[in-house]
Amino acid sequence: LYKIRLGPNAPQVRLWNDSDLVTQPDSPRPIFWTDPNHKDPVANQLMALEPWFEADTGRLELINRLKLWRYITGDPKADVDYWLTRVENEWGLP
Repeated sequence: LYKIRLGPNAPQVRLWNDSDLVTQPDSPRPIFWTDPNHKDPVANQLMALEPWFEADTGRLELINRLKLWRYITGDPKADVDYWLTRVENEWGLP
């Protein structure tokens, strides 16, 4: 179920029941490494590749998913597998 607000009057951040959301993720995992014991469902869902992803557009999709997750959670440092951290460090952004 999705709710779309056209012309919202307030920031649309964490306006859902997040009592079951783990705010502290598991320790960061190495890039492209899989561990069956790693239990972070949000990270697993955000990093799930689709069969139609090409190399470059697939990477862009993963980065855009993480940017959206940062926006809707209100956490500017949220990251999975260091995707955004690497891009931000590359360009010297805060």
